[in-house]
Amino acid sequence: MNPFNAAPNMFLGYNQMSLGFDKKNPSDPNDFFPGLAASWTSSDAGLTVQLQPNAKWSDGTPVTAADIKTSLAIAYTQGTAGPAAGNFEVAEVKDLGSGKVEIDQVPRVKNLYFQRLVLSATIVNDKVYRGQLPADV
Repeated sequence: MNPFNAAPNMFLGYNQMSLGFDKKNPSDPNDFFPGLAASWTSSDAGLTVQLQPNAKWSDGTPVTAADIKTSLAIAYTQGTAGPAAGNFEVAEVKDLGSGKVEIDQVPRVKNLYFQRLVLSATIVNDKVYRGQLPADV
């Protein structure tokens, strides 16, 4: 079960969520509806996300900053979040407490689609996926 590299017959609905949903606004590619993220602020360093206060996984587990960190670490191992052209270029994910998460971009990189890429990233349950990551991620 790998929603980052899913087989054609996999139903993703119960396995993953997104921080936001694309509004398909042709004049602003970073225009999103809230998803797991209730709100967010963008800066030159990256993105700060406030998670929905009552967001839960299908098993009742609350959505946490650990879910975001694990999800972006998995994306990194799959080659989509690391420092390469066309990727998120995520440097670090920090739990700021109270459901607030800071996602930093690689220093001296200005990816104009960083917000879009992060908000539309596949977010999975840390409890389920953490054990599949290398210890040093």
